[in-house]
Amino acid sequence: EIGMGDNIWLPDRYGVRTPMQWDDSPNAGFSTAEKTYLPVIDQGPYSYHQVNVAAAERDPESYLWASRFLLQARKQSAALRQGKMAWAEVEQKSILAYWRILGEERVLCLFNLGEERQSLSLDLRELAGRALVDLLAETPQLVVNEWPLVVNLAPYSAHWLQIGQRISAKGDGPYQPAGHRSGSS
Repeated sequence: EIGMGDNIWLPDRYGVRTPMQWDDSPNAGFSTAEKTYLPVIDQGPYSYHQVNVAAAERDPESYLWASRFLLQARKQSAALRQGKMAWAEVEQKSILAYWRILGEERVLCLFNLGEERQSLSLDLRELAGRALVDLLAETPQLVVNEWPLVVNLAPYSAHWLQIGQRISAKGDGPYQPAGHRSGSS
């Protein structure tokens, strides 16, 4: 995924079937022919001059890098890849929460779909002393040592909390996912 746009001026579904934008050479590097069957997107913010694979490869903030990161994180967990899904009941309408479960492996998937920070209280006492490893965070681990466990979710954030090993260390205060501290926006 590189974030290519659509050519809305083409009929039917052809607008989403324009040539792949490999680089900023003629015809987006898709073909050396003078003309392609469908035209390349050559104007506007989705022009192949700006949006192409070569440019995405160089930009660590690109959709391509984000897609690769998510795929790598998903590969770390058989439960995410093959597990059954079970809804986790939460009160907030802007939070989507569910478990992915495969055998003994469990991952709690949390998504704040709203534009405001949300505090989510979870009764995870059956996991007391266990680590929760956030597969999507830079500093990924917390320990379940209080109930309810309070997780503060930044706007439009996602967390894949994999249940880890039992740990004896005590944490202090509510869990703040990496890069999202209380009072920040």
